[in-house]
Amino acid sequence: MKNAKFKFNLVPLDEFNEYGKEKLVLLFSPNLGTEFKPIKKIISGGELSRVMLSVKYMISKKHNLPSIIFDEIDSGVSGKVANQIGNMMHSMSDSNQILAITHIPQVASKGDKHIKVFKEVVESVTHTNLKELSYEERELEIASMLSGKKMTSSAIKHARELLE
Repeated sequence: MKNAKFKFNLVPLDEFNEYGKEKLVLLFSPNLGTEFKPIKKIISGGELSRVMLSVKYMISKKHNLPSIIFDEIDSGVSGKVANQIGNMMHSMSDSNQILAITHIPQVASKGDKHIKVFKEVVESVTHTNLKELSYEERELEIASMLSGKKMTSSAIKHARELLE
């Protein structure tokens, strides 16, 4: 989002409310040469994810937040952008505990730990389980995230490269 710009617009209200007599409207221009429009009307899922990550990143650099949770902050992105998101979150982990819920292998590979969440049915009751993965299990899980149900040697090789 190299050329993205934001503006904050205060719109007068007819009456006071619990926030005052003005409404804050966040305006967004995602690309060079595009006009500013209300962010809630024009932002894509991927752009929203990157904006939220950027805001949390800036806050984490100014304030000591013990923990930050990202729930699919990488939604709508892949490839190079996903890798950059993973790198930003890893950088934040130097001074904050980061919990990231992701389905993106590039992001999952950047974590210091990898906890798999899975469901199983025991006696007709579904249970949600957590399992911290070993390095070898991480390789296989990330390879599975890359290739889907059919595990390939190239997916395992790519997973190893992501984990390096």
